[in-house]
Amino acid sequence: MQAHKQGKKISPLDITMMLLSTITLGLIITRLWFDVGTETANLLFKLDTLVCCILLSHLAYGCALSEDKAQYLKQHWIDILASLPLSEHLRYFRLLQIIRITQALYQGKNVLQLLKSHYQETTIASVILLLISVLTVGSISILMVESNAPGASILTAADAFWWTIVTVSTVGYGDLYPVSDAGRIVASFIILSGIGTFAAVSGLMASILVPQVKPDPQQQALLYEVQRLQAQIAQLQKQQTTNAGRRPFKAQKKRAKRPLRD
Repeated sequence: MQAHKQGKKISPLDITMMLLSTITLGLIITRLWFDVGTETANLLFKLDTLVCCILLSHLAYGCALSEDKAQYLKQHWIDILASLPLSEHLRYFRLLQIIRITQALYQGKNVLQLLKSHYQETTIASVILLLISVLTVGSISILMVESNAPGASILTAADAFWWTIVTVSTVGYGDLYPVSDAGRIVASFIILSGIGTFAAVSGLMASILVPQVKPDPQQQALLYEVQRLQAQIAQLQKQQTTNAGRRPFKAQKKRAKRPLRD
């Protein structure tokens, strides 16, 4: 019963934070367990720090909205420790959050219903997840394909991260640019993703700024009454048409019963 109550408290932002936690675990495992080179390892560290800042902001926001802040901190102290930057080995505590949210979603209501019932929050969560995913995949990919290309200008982790931010925002200063075919393919992917992201942001801002007109109960009742009268009129017309078609048939039937005169 307690797990079911927790499942009701899960929000789209919680699901996004769970996915971001999975990304941080992947970044840390890749950095610590594999030899990816100095610049790539530095880039993974910067991306992990960015995600940790977002996770801490979400925890701070939840604490600010919580009525019992002491209870909130007591329940999420492991999440806070796992989100601290410069503490990579504590990041494995994120597995507990992933398991907790997964269980709550499994025992709670359908995920699609949850996302549909919180449209604005789902849009914000999707934009955050998409931006972090594009920054992560784009900066790592462009650094891997451009760092060893002849005449390349994207050589360091800072260059890759800055170029990805500029490209996903579709600004394109031109100070850094890909020179290889693989780099141009990565750039095309990032540009298209940026267009979709900012289109979603524009739609979200429009839904927030444009006031939603609430229907008047009297107008709704009047509209319902008009629709009911229209349905009755249509039914009467249908019956009248049916009766008019039956009358000639009855007249012919009466004539057929009359005896024939010599």
